[in-house]
Amino acid sequence: MNRESENINQSRQKKQYQHEDLSLKGYYAIAALSVTIGIIIVGILNLATPLQIINDRVAFVSRFSGLFFLLLFIPPLLYLLLVKVDGTFRISISRRIQLLNPLGTLVPGIILLVTLVTLQWEMVASQISSVEYGWIIIRFSLILIGIFFIMAHVLNRVGSRSITDPIKEIIRALKRIRKGQFDGRVEVVSNDEIGYTGDVINEMTEGLKERDLMKRSLELAMEVQQNLLPKENPRIKGLDIAGKSIYCDETGGDYYDFINLDESRQANIAIVVGDVSGHGIPSALLMATARAFIRQRAYLPGELSQIISDVNRQIAGDVEDSGQFMTLFYVVVDQDSRCLEWVRAGHDPGIFYDPESDLFEDLAGPGLALGVDGEWNYVTNRKEGLKEGQIIVLGTDGIWETQNPHGELFGKEAIFKIIRENADAGSNALLDIIIDSLNRFRDGFNLQDDVTLIVVKIGKPLAKAKG
Repeated sequence: MNRESENINQSRQKKQYQHEDLSLKGYYAIAALSVTIGIIIVGILNLATPLQIINDRVAFVSRFSGLFFLLLFIPPLLYLLLVKVDGTFRISISRRIQLLNPLGTLVPGIILLVTLVTLQWEMVASQISSVEYGWIIIRFSLILIGIFFIMAHVLNRVGSRSITDPIKEIIRALKRIRKGQFDGRVEVVSNDEIGYTGDVINEMTEGLKERDLMKRSLELAMEVQQNLLPKENPRIKGLDIAGKSIYCDETGGDYYDFINLDESRQANIAIVVGDVSGHGIPSALLMATARAFIRQRAYLPGELSQIISDVNRQIAGDVEDSGQFMTLFYVVVDQDSRCLEWVRAGHDPGIFYDPESDLFEDLAGPGLALGVDGEWNYVTNRKEGLKEGQIIVLGTDGIWETQNPHGELFGKEAIFKIIRENADAGSNALLDIIIDSLNRFRDGFNLQDDVTLIVVKIGKPLAKAKG
């Protein structure tokens, strides 16, 4: 009887357990929902997330509750996921990795723990075999592993693509920049170091675009300025003249010119060498202005000193507030009267060499740089008795102040030596020898200043016409 009663009780308990069999479907739903929410969070953090949009949406939907609240919150989430917007909240890559790890490891453990504890509470009043209880836990664990395996795969793809896709976009942009294409932008919406890199590259591209435009402008300015210099050496009876300018930048302040003062007297020519303070566009503009003033005034009547004084007055009015100035050496070679007349306006003296006596002489004289004092009165200097073979060398300080890699200066003594040793050479050949020697001396060291050089060799006197 007792044994029969025990069997009946076990049968009732088994039927009771089967009737009250607990379902874990809700926990499966919780697991899937938790990972889905995690993926959405990671997706939002991987994209541009303007906090103001979220704040506005939260303030709006806070008046509602339940399912309607959730439905109202879905559109801004989709907007953040699909649309690029300005204003981002920076989340570093390390923070995102720290977020991915708990979602992949900690969350499954928490869900399993909560499920076991809850199941234990619900099973207090029931009695089931340990084998059946174990199979329930095993089935739940396997299904939970499957859910998280699939979701973790999706989560890893979201996380990895948020890193690899922006990097690929950055590489494509850098390739375009390398080809000189500055119109494109890096379309990176991640809000981490990669997104910041994309922003920096976009800013860099704008800077390169401006620099490219400036470079083109400088090239155009250089072309214009080069056209203002003499295109060829003048052909003057009884004179052998050569000139050349080398700019250390695209544009410069050095200037030289040959002005034929009287078409009926082709042996009468003015030679001008100038050096504007500074470099670049401002110096080039002042150089062009001075050239116009000098050419305009040179053809009008007046003594040489008066010509330069008038030019100085004009330039001083233009550069009064800029602090710029221009040194100038203006010399007129008159083959008819075999003399030189010059005005020195703060420029280095010209070099005069007589091979017959083997003596060098400075073509010096008083004078202030143009633009410093508009009321300055310049003085005309004169040298007579020009002879065949005598040499005049005019230049800017960029020649003798050129440095080599050791910091040594080329100096005027080197020029004197070259002139003495090559006094029989033509002016063009002598100019090339000086420039070649200068290049060898600096040994690849960049020019620190513009270089302008003019060489004049006096020829035979002109035969006087019979009266």
